[in-house]
This record gives sequence, structure tokens and C-alpha cells, in this order.
Amino acid sequence: MEKRSVGKKEILQHMMLHGGYTRDEAERAFNAFVNSMLSLISHESVGRVYLSGLGAFHIKEVGERVGRNPKTGEKVVVPPRRTIRFRASGKMSSLLEAMPEH
Repeated sequence: MEKRSVGKKEILQHMMLHGGYTRDEAERAFNAFVNSMLSLISHESVGRVYLSGLGAFHIKEVGERVGRNPKTGEKVVVPPRRTIRFRASGKMSSLLEAMPEH
């Protein structure tokens, strides 16, 4: 069975069906949540955003490294950067463990 992606539209439908939200309420709640996450994770004083039962988002500093240009094979220096990482909670990890393998 091929896995499919779930986007905002499907999440809003799920919120409407299982949360009793109207379309407008679901969209406002979703947008407020996303905007809050973006604001918090980008704030300099916040090191981690933890969502109970889901997991934690944190910023990781990735150091400079040597990579290769895929077209030429030439070595290039990839500059340091920041990236966002996610670590699943124990509850989410347990759900994954309980899923049947395909």
C-alpha cells in the first residue's frame, strides 16, 4: 500500500469531523497554532518547543562541512547553518512501534 501525504485540507477536515469545529474555526485554530509555532521556534530565547504526547522541535546548529557538487564532482565547502529537528515523544514512538509493517 502506497503512503499518501496529508496536508492542511485533510487536517482541517479531521478537526471538523472529530473536534466539532466549523470550517472557519478549524482554519483559525490551525493558522494560530502554526503561526505560534513559527514565532516560538524562531525566538532567540527559546531552545525547544515541546508538545505533550507529540514531541519536541528544537534548533540544531550544523557545522561547516565538505560536500560535492553533484554535476561536477568537485569538492565544495558547505557553510554552517541552523536547522529544525523534531524528536518524537514516547507516546508517538510507541504508536509507531505498534503499527504493522508493510
